[in-house]
Amino acid sequence: MSPCLQRRAKVDEIGIEQDNRPVAVIEPVKQANRMVSAVIAELKARGSDAAMDEEFAREIEEGIKAHRQPWTPPSWDYWSSLVR
Repeated sequence: MSPCLQRRAKVDEIGIEQDNRPVAVIEPVKQANRMVSAVIAELKARGSDAAMDEEFAREIEEGIKAHRQPWTPPSWDYWSSLVR
């Protein structure tokens, strides 16, 4: 897999074939960790009139409070080390 990852660093995506048929594509990881405030700001910039109901807002706040400690991934978790 290492040569494949080294090649991946040079191109946007790699197609994997088996018997001359495509079976997979390796592409960059899409950054998914955004702050709620950033999502809200993006929605406002787009002119969205979406509204968060009180129950959902309370659940989000409870989730944030319950996970205030920083996350330390296990040493074997290579992908997590890339997004720190």
